[in-house]
Amino acid sequence: MGDINRPSAAGNNPSSGIRIFLIALALRFAAVFIFGETANPQLWEFGAIAKNLVAGSGYSLHYTVPLSGYGSLSACAITLPSAYMPPGYVMLLAAFFYLFGQSQATFLALLLTQAVVGAIAAVILYFVACNILPVKVAPVAGYVCAVYPPFLYAGLDFGPTILYTALVGGLWLLILRAVNLSSDAYSAAAGLCAALLAMIRSEGIFIFLGLVIWQTARGFSRPAAVFVIFMVLGISPWLVRNCVAFDAFVPMTTSFGFNFWRGHNPIASGTGREFSGAGIWGTEQVDIKLVELPPSSHYELQRDRIFLMDALSFIKNNKLRELKLIANKIIFFWGLDITNPKARTLPYMLSWGGMLFFFAAGLFYCFAERCHITLLLAYYFSMTFVAVLFFVLPRYQIILTYGIIPVSALGATRLYEKINLFKKYTLK
Repeated sequence: MGDINRPSAAGNNPSSGIRIFLIALALRFAAVFIFGETANPQLWEFGAIAKNLVAGSGYSLHYTVPLSGYGSLSACAITLPSAYMPPGYVMLLAAFFYLFGQSQATFLALLLTQAVVGAIAAVILYFVACNILPVKVAPVAGYVCAVYPPFLYAGLDFGPTILYTALVGGLWLLILRAVNLSSDAYSAAAGLCAALLAMIRSEGIFIFLGLVIWQTARGFSRPAAVFVIFMVLGISPWLVRNCVAFDAFVPMTTSFGFNFWRGHNPIASGTGREFSGAGIWGTEQVDIKLVELPPSSHYELQRDRIFLMDALSFIKNNKLRELKLIANKIIFFWGLDITNPKARTLPYMLSWGGMLFFFAAGLFYCFAERCHITLLLAYYFSMTFVAVLFFVLPRYQIILTYGIIPVSALGATRLYEKINLFKKYTLK
């Protein structure tokens, strides 16, 4: 099978990992105490489902359904079985709510927990870089991850982004160990890690598929098989729950059609917003169909199917527009999402712009020095596919950045060395 590691993999330095962790943790704790919102936090659908779980309503969401035709002022609130969000982050929130209640102290504890996870993610990335980059570059990757401003900001959101990045890094590390050591145990652990990733955010399925393709293409067929088996085993309890709750096969969530529609409809821009900045949540044509749905255990499935069929109809009848949307998504994903106010802030533009600059340089040096970054390349393609399939979000770009950092670290290191060499000879 052969070792795909560079010799630098033997250069793992625990003291570097500890320093990276402490710096990352200090900055994230500072961000939480200075900027964290604990009085009235936005918990999104994750929090709504978690609250229903704690209240004894099961894994469910509240919906407001019109009592009569489109535009009716009469409506009723109903609570229905849900698979709108996968259960990973929901269960974390529910555990905190059950144990500590829904107080400011609880929300602060959640943010501090995410800060710890974010610091661990920086250390994991350092060890991943040790396996694929020259020994002096790996600590740079860890330190960049520790101080990168969008990561600090993402940790203030009550969402799974930070936990997701840590799992992505852990998955890479397990895969590298599996193929280098021909270890079924590591492959099984990687499969379970991939299952947890998908249970945190369902687009983790596409990262999983990218890794399966990567392993198969490089001849690691046995690790790939074990990886697939344990991933399927890991998500099977959720699949069974959905079959029981909806009396139908629901792969991961009941929000695929809606999210697919947001990227493929008459007002789509390629992001989750119109070019004006307004969010894309529905159209009159879709809303008219939604009000006809009767409240039942199949409500989410039927609702999602309406969005999916409308999106497919749009694609079929607007092929040139669809090609333009694909181009927009790639440009916004690897460039700048001009529709989102958060992405247009100066700190984000400088952070992302600087990262891309060093990434471009890093790619050049990676190919020149024959660094083994095919695992990361598979990740870039997987994340780009997710953005094209759905739509561009700053969250997707932040998750992509986690995989870009090692290559950017190489670019920054080599450019720094070139500058020092230039100074040395010009000052003589």
